[in-house]
Amino acid sequence: MIELFIRLILAHLLADFFLQPSAWVEDRAKNSYRSPSLYLHIGIHFALSCILVWRWDFIPYALLLAAIHGLIDVLKTFGQKNYPIWAFYLDQILHVISIGFVYLLYTEQLANIMQFAGNISLIKLTAYLFVTFPASILIRISIGHWSPSTEPDDSISLKGLFYAGTWIGVLERVLVLTFILNNQWSAIGFLIAAKSVFRFGDLKELREFHLTEYILIGTLLSFGLAIFTGLLVLYCMKMGI
Repeated sequence: MIELFIRLILAHLLADFFLQPSAWVEDRAKNSYRSPSLYLHIGIHFALSCILVWRWDFIPYALLLAAIHGLIDVLKTFGQKNYPIWAFYLDQILHVISIGFVYLLYTEQLANIMQFAGNISLIKLTAYLFVTFPASILIRISIGHWSPSTEPDDSISLKGLFYAGTWIGVLERVLVLTFILNNQWSAIGFLIAAKSVFRFGDLKELREFHLTEYILIGTLLSFGLAIFTGLLVLYCMKMGI
């Protein structure tokens, strides 16, 4: 039955990315649920789901999926203007979740959601959440008093992409935690080496020793927190906590 889920994903991709003109997106963003383009888009989703699944008994489920899709698109319009990137990602995530929901409902596997949720380790979820922004705040507070000035001097500027450092730290800690939980310790060494080449190579050329030390401390703290968190998760799993 997994083929059914793939067909529904295919219908979503075709309707959302290939059969939806930009003018429809703009009209929906402007007029929300009053946009005629919204209902054309919903109709295309419904038709594609029916065609690709090609089962009479799926028609009510295709109608339900199309209705949920339309509701998600309407909700997206409220945040699309101020937060276009986040609105896009959240929109697509909700669409995939809704497809999964209808798939489970149609295949009479919806009851398995509770079992699936029970198999998800609460410890792992907590660990992954910790190594994202809570760890970033902890590191920033810990080394904040050493923060170098970001005012440019005669020849260089220390300014970079907005919040890029925070996201680099989040991504590296998530990767380190994932590597540890999958017993891929060598990959952590590769990640450290890659970061050293790209980041500390530039700092060496600038000869900003204060900034280099500051970033080095932050990097070691970042990797250290992720490794400690990973080891703690492994220990809890071993002890059956």
